[in-house]
Amino acid sequence: MKETPTALHALVVHSHPVPGSLTQAARARAVAGLASAGVRTTEVDAYEPVDVDGCRALLAGTRVLVLVYPTWWGGQPAALKSWIDTVLPDDRREARALLGSLRRFVAVTGHGSGKFMNVLEGEPGRKLVMRGLRLAAPWRCRSTWISLYDADGCDEADFTAWLEQVETRCARLIR
Repeated sequence: MKETPTALHALVVHSHPVPGSLTQAARARAVAGLASAGVRTTEVDAYEPVDVDGCRALLAGTRVLVLVYPTWWGGQPAALKSWIDTVLPDDRREARALLGSLRRFVAVTGHGSGKFMNVLEGEPGRKLVMRGLRLAAPWRCRSTWISLYDADGCDEADFTAWLEQVETRCARLIR
């Protein structure tokens, strides 16, 4: 049975301590893109205290998991890493059972450095989310990486274009 987009639920976990940041703008655009596709969203701020049972209940019925965060020193903010470590069970089988309804996994992030520097570093942040978390998801789950490289060298037009890309790509996830 094929699901209609209105039956889909997305959990958007975001992690940035500063209101008005580029990451917060990306979160808003990701949610707007999902909403335009008819997807219900629930947002979780990784900097807020974690309700483990509540987050696990949300994950159990989630079809789309979106992580929105900055990449700092090659990885995720400690708050997001802590959220992942706290909410997902250590046992791979338990994690797979929890993420059993997941159909799409999305990471939205910005890097201060360019793509070349990230590749030289081995892209540890990308590996954690796109390999580590992705492997806990069902094998049919598709993953999407939406990244802005060299944010330190971008101007307002670059930021605007990237934010538009975030919204557009999130709106197309369900098609």
